[in-house]
Amino acid sequence: MYQHVVDTVTQAIATLPPSTRCEVAALLYLQGESDRSSEARLAGKRLAALAKNLRRDLPAANHMRVLVGGIAAAGAQRDVVRKQQRAAAEHDRFMHYFSNLDLAEQLYDGLHFDREAKLEIGRRFAAAWQALGGARAFRAR
Repeated sequence: MYQHVVDTVTQAIATLPPSTRCEVAALLYLQGESDRSSEARLAGKRLAALAKNLRRDLPAANHMRVLVGGIAAAGAQRDVVRKQQRAAAEHDRFMHYFSNLDLAEQLYDGLHFDREAKLEIGRRFAAAWQALGGARAFRAR
């Protein structure tokens, strides 16, 4: 999956006219499933590695922001994933984590968000983008 993302973005950027300046501004990451306990303990390291590797491997992504929406479903392993991802964001000035625990009642099947929750998560991604400087940060460089 990782290489597919890198290839897709690289190919898309290659189709732009040569005089076009572009930058990969952000990765929006919404945690949808929890991991087994052994994987949950690595969620923060894996997220940090994903951000580092994408910034390295994608063209024009050196300052890519990573906006992380936490999983909303309850559970001990999910608590570990949330804690790990929050910690990863605290150690990366270009990463922002936001919780979605308050939307747990809007998981229509215990895992997937209903329409209203998805709209709220979109607003949270926008707020996270602004918290990291948004477009202003890109224009300033």
